[in-house]
Amino acid sequence: MTGDEKPKHISVDEKKSKELDTDSIMRQLGQAGRFHLRVYVLVAFAAIQVGLLHTTYIFLAGRVPYR
Repeated sequence: MTGDEKPKHISVDEKKSKELDTDSIMRQLGQAGRFHLRVYVLVAFAAIQVGLLHTTYIFLAGRVPYR
């Protein structure tokens, strides 16, 4: 847009027709493949490791009353 042009006003009906929904986005992206599965597994593996790390803190950080 150059400096002398006025912005185009969009009506409410035009805005609604241009809105994206999840189904249309998923149709355009296509099926999940091997790459997506690999990324999901790696992210899940990292999340499990972080969960185990935080769980060990529960058992290691407490003071044990002895003597």
